[in-house]
Amino acid sequence: MIKVTEHTGTHLTLDDRIYIQTALERGLTFKDMSRYLKKDPTTISKEIRKRRFEKPMIESGKYGGHCALEDSCTMTKLCSLTRYCSGEGYCARCKISNCTMYCSQYIPGTCPKLKKAPYVCNGCHRVRMCSYDKMFYRARHANDSYREQLVESRRGINQTPDELERIDSIVKPLILKGQSIAHIYSKHAHELPCSRRTLYNYIDRNALSIKNIDLPRKVRYKKRKKRDEDKPIPKYREGRTYEDYLRYLGEHPEVNPVMMDTVEGKVGGKVLLTIYFCSCHLMLMYLLEEKRQAAVKAAFDMLEARLGSRLFRKLFPLILTDYAEKNTMPKNCRSFAA
Repeated sequence: MIKVTEHTGTHLTLDDRIYIQTALERGLTFKDMSRYLKKDPTTISKEIRKRRFEKPMIESGKYGGHCALEDSCTMTKLCSLTRYCSGEGYCARCKISNCTMYCSQYIPGTCPKLKKAPYVCNGCHRVRMCSYDKMFYRARHANDSYREQLVESRRGINQTPDELERIDSIVKPLILKGQSIAHIYSKHAHELPCSRRTLYNYIDRNALSIKNIDLPRKVRYKKRKKRDEDKPIPKYREGRTYEDYLRYLGEHPEVNPVMMDTVEGKVGGKVLLTIYFCSCHLMLMYLLEEKRQAAVKAAFDMLEARLGSRLFRKLFPLILTDYAEKNTMPKNCRSFAA
């Protein structure tokens, strides 16, 4: 069962967005969604229009869809099909060739249905036959866009030049007297419009006139060692890292990933193999005799034998698991290791 937000005033969650996608495909109205989500219909309308994404016809293997100038176009003799082209009719009316392949004045047209609710092609019965550029709403793509917006909104310095100058006028004289940041905050916290951690970040970014060398204790600390990022990736993990997983989801937002893990009790004893379907919040668990690659592979071979290869590939298009020494995933699905 999909869990939805119970109170207004909170942000939409991934579960809410999954419901919106499902409701769009079922043809429900914004008012129907608002009753279930306990949100204003305008909120849902803004969410769809802001988080939808375009899928041009040229990316679908076609040269282009309807042209915005199709009804008023008077272009003739654009193509080189002299065997068939008489040159008497307009190229926009030609049924033999697509004039968008040759016309430099082609402007992608917009489907009239996208200018009104629900503003996307989800649930449209003509989506496969329509030659307009399409707009879709996908829950995972929308949620990733929302999370990215949250991160971007918190980057940079959230202070005006005047506020930074006032912070500097308070902190700098006390730092030069030998006081620490902690001591300054114990006396002047009500005068500073930022937290102690934020003040350290401002000093690191040279937003103030004081530097790290002016701090009495910070220069004594050794710099933390970072993991070697230049370490070569093993061959069995090439194309299967977590970065590849994020890139694949960005290129295929319609794919619903499946997460896999093992739950170990006694070391060397039996383990539980967990398979979690993110799209419907369903978890399957299988008891394995031992935590070995052969046992995991046997469990997936059993699933493929019972479901059939076609249904198996449909249910397991993408699997995310934790890091393993060797790849144990079936060959019929795409897998990544975090």
